[in-house]
Parts: sequence; structure tokens; C-alpha cells
Amino acid sequence: MQLQIKPYHTNTFPLAGILIKSGQVKHWLQQLQSLSVDLQQVNVFAIPGAAANSLWGCFVPLAESKWKDKSLNANQPCQCVYNNLYIPQYSTLYPIISAAEAAKLFPATPHILHPEFGLVALDSPVNWGELLALPDKAAVAITTPAAPFFIPRNIQRLEIKALPPEELLQAMEETAFPKKQAFNDKPLNWAEKIKLVILRSLFTSNKQESAAAQRKKTGLMTALEKIASKLMPGKTQWMNKLEQDMEQLEKRSQTEMEKLMELFKNNPEEALKYAIPLDEDGTNRGGNFGSFEMSRRWGNFDLFGRQPVSGSGNSVFSMDTYVKLQQQYTKTAQSLIEQKDYQKAAFVYMKLLKNNPMAAQTLEEGKLYPEAASVYLKYLQNKQKAAECYEKGQMITDAIVLYKELKQNEKVGDLYIAQQKQKEAFEQYQLVADEHINAGKFVKASLLYRNKMNNVGPAQDLLLQGWRADKDAFNCLNNYFQNIEEPKLLLRAIENIYEKETSPDNKPVFLTALKYEQKKDEQLAHRTKEIAYEIVAELAETHPDIVSELKNFNEDKSLIKDVMRYKAQKRQR
Repeated sequence: MQLQIKPYHTNTFPLAGILIKSGQVKHWLQQLQSLSVDLQQVNVFAIPGAAANSLWGCFVPLAESKWKDKSLNANQPCQCVYNNLYIPQYSTLYPIISAAEAAKLFPATPHILHPEFGLVALDSPVNWGELLALPDKAAVAITTPAAPFFIPRNIQRLEIKALPPEELLQAMEETAFPKKQAFNDKPLNWAEKIKLVILRSLFTSNKQESAAAQRKKTGLMTALEKIASKLMPGKTQWMNKLEQDMEQLEKRSQTEMEKLMELFKNNPEEALKYAIPLDEDGTNRGGNFGSFEMSRRWGNFDLFGRQPVSGSGNSVFSMDTYVKLQQQYTKTAQSLIEQKDYQKAAFVYMKLLKNNPMAAQTLEEGKLYPEAASVYLKYLQNKQKAAECYEKGQMITDAIVLYKELKQNEKVGDLYIAQQKQKEAFEQYQLVADEHINAGKFVKASLLYRNKMNNVGPAQDLLLQGWRADKDAFNCLNNYFQNIEEPKLLLRAIENIYEKETSPDNKPVFLTALKYEQKKDEQLAHRTKEIAYEIVAELAETHPDIVSELKNFNEDKSLIKDVMRYKAQKRQR
């Protein structure tokens, strides 16, 4: 049989291959790459040319679905005739052969028939390993960069690291308050004292009146003014100068205590630097002969640690003076608090009034939590308040240390959770749960397991344990039922406890807990009513009052009347 190929207006057989016409293998690879052909999965067959040792191109058996939506770039599709023979598209065989004839003509190896190169057997695929020369691998020295610093995208927690109390107090002492200053007033010498005596004969001074009306002219001064106005008309500046000298000399002639009180009125912050401390026991109070020296006692408003810069040990002054100073210090502290200058206010309470609790409270009110905690620890030995201040100031680690010493394990667990340390938190919660269990507080232990440790199973087991041990049995059972939301599961739990966990002694408690569950679901209402009837029927003879519980499961008025009648009969018996 002689087969011929003739042009045809349509494809008689399915397209299942591509012809690439080129004598260069490089061109074949470029075309196959553009068609995304995997050379490890598809065979490529070389097509010989008409001349010896020449190539016409190559053939790639490839289903149409692999290249249907891609550009063929002038490459020629081929039809597949009964899986054994390939012919160009838009052509047909003459004569037409059947599948059986194709299998007989080409029994083992597929062939391709083309008008340009004739019939070629497709029995030897291209061995790319023989054609392609891979480049030699270059020896590349790889330098591994240093590990970069980890920069988190989200801040998981924020904590402030507290300084040790002693270090914090020393830092405050060095930085919080102004440097030392000298007090400029000097006592009067003998000539100034004589001058003051003369001026007092010319002016009167009334300290009970306001500053503007304190000084008035005496008759002698008035007479001198008249004489001077006649002798030196228009020259009265010397009289004003006398009044100014009088004011300055009187100010300098004041007692040290008077100077201090006046300084408090005019410049409280400066007065604090000279103030003498008081104590609650009154050791600085003395008789009326006492004195007070106006000397600089405080280099700054430091709350902690250092001694006054000058002055004698304990000054002794009258009870009246002591009370006035105490009132003035308290008033100054309150004024500083109103100005939100909490640190200076705390200085007044601690150093001058010797009131450490108010100093700590003032620092805490001003949100100076590290300083407040230091006062609570060092001067008041109050670990509870110190821990609270550390917690408020986000110094969680320091707060945990104190709460552990106070054995507040649940609080420690909460703070560990804030630090995202779940393992440490659960260890603390377990300590608290064990304490509750040993004390028979199964409801509290269960709530801890459920709400803070997210452990529902053991929480329910603890409630059952409390029910069995008759430790707050009603609340244990009620919480056990409340934790089951699915009605079918709740009904199963009710029936299981009724059958296996009840006795004549605890059935009244079980019935009381049951009345809260029967309203949750219609199916529950029916079954709980049956159980209630069974329990009442069993216990009515020995516990007549239990029949009253039926009104919680059946609102029939006639039933209520029967219950009342039954109880009345029991009482008569």
C-alpha cells in the first residue's frame, strides 16, 4: 500500500504534536522554552534533512491542551492518526486507512509523514546530555552576615524596670531639688540699733494692721516735717528715706521665728529650706524661754537620707510656736499639692512634719509610684502598698517579688499573665486552687480552673468532687449544670447524676438545683418534671415539706391545693 498526503480543508484527526523547522538545536530550545515544555517529561525527536548529515528540524509529541493558548511562532501543529502516525495539520491520508491497518503498518514505533522529508520513525529521542555542555561551577566565597537585631512588629507588653529603693532615693537627692543658697539677712550692729530706737520715736508700728497701715507718724515727726517744710520747701525725700530705713531695720530686728513665718507667707518654697523639723512626740517643744536660730537647714528638698546643712541639733521653742509651725507646714504642703508639686509636698510631710504615711500617700497621689513604693518599703515596712505602687507604675517584676512574699499567689498569677508568662502563672494559680481544695472550697477552685487556667474538664470534676463530699453541695451542683450549655448534654448529665450520684440524703439538694434547669429547654422541662415527681414520691413520707417543691415544676393550681392539703394532714398526724 502506498500512502500519500493530500491537502484538506479541516483536520480529520486530533492535534497532538508540533514540528519545529530549524537545523540548529539552539533554536529548538528557544521555541520549547517559549512553550514552557519540560524536557524531563517530554521526548523530542530529531528530523533528518534531505542532504546527508543534515537536520530538517525536530518533532515534539505534545497534546493540544499544552499549547492551545500559546503562540506557536510559525511552528507547525500535527495530527495524530490512531496513535501510530503523525501528519501535518489541514491534510489527510490517501487512501484512508482504518485503525487496524494503522496498527499493522506501524506495529511498534510511531512515525511521522511529511511532504518535505517523507516518512520518519520516531524511535530515538534526543539525548540532551550529549548536546548540552553545562558551564563549570564557579567557586564562590559566601560571606554570612551577622544576625540582625530582632525588631518586633508589635509590642507585646510594656514594663518599667524599677531602681532599688536606696539607689532611687539617692538619685532623687542629687537631682530633684535646687542647690544650696546663702541667707543674706545680718543681725543689727550697735549703730543700727541706736538708729532704730530714734526712728521708732518718729514712727509707730502696729503689727495687727495691714502692711500699708502699719506705720504712722508720731507728733515729733509731724513737728519736724513742719519745720523742714519752712526751711527747705519741696525737699521731703529724706522723710520717705527715713520710713524705708525704719522698715528694713525692723525687718532685720525680728526674731528668727518671725522671719521664718514671714518668709512662709511671701516665699513658701524658699522658707522650706530654712524650716526646722517637728516630730509627732513633741521632742522639739520646750518652755517659753526657747529660741530658734534662722539658719539654712536644707540644701534642697530631698526626701531621703542626708542630714541638714547647718544649724544645731534640736531647737527648743514654746508650745504656741510649735503649733504655729505645724499649722504653717501643713498649710504649705496642702498648697503644694494644689499646685501639683507633689514631691515638695512630700518633703514637707516627711522631713518637717515627720509624717511618713502622708508623704507616701502624697507621692502616690502624684503618680510618683517608684518614690512612693520606696517610702512604703524603707520607712513604713508596708509591702502591700509598695507592691500596689509598683503595679500601678508598670514595674511588674518588682510587684511580683513583693506579692510572692505576701503569699498573694493569685495576684502573682495575674501579673505573670500580663507578662505573657503562662507557665509561671498557672503554677501560681495551681497553688491557690490547692489551697481552696484543701479548705473544701470547690466552687472557688473550679472557677479558678475555668476562668483563669482555661481548663474546663478539671473544673467540672472539682464541682462533682464537692457535690460528692457535700461541701457546699448546692452551689457545686448548680455551677456544674450552669457550665453545660447544650441542652442534650445537660439532660444527659442530669440523668447520670440522678442515677449514680444521688442518695436519700442529697436528693432534696439535687431537687433544689433541678428547678433552675427545667426552664432552659422544653425537653429538659419534661424530664426534670418526671425526676421531681419520683424524688417527691420517694421522700414525701419522711420529708413532708419536700412536696412544696412540686410547684416549681407544675403550675397547676389544683396541684398546689393538694400539696397544702397533704402538708396539713401530715401536721395533724
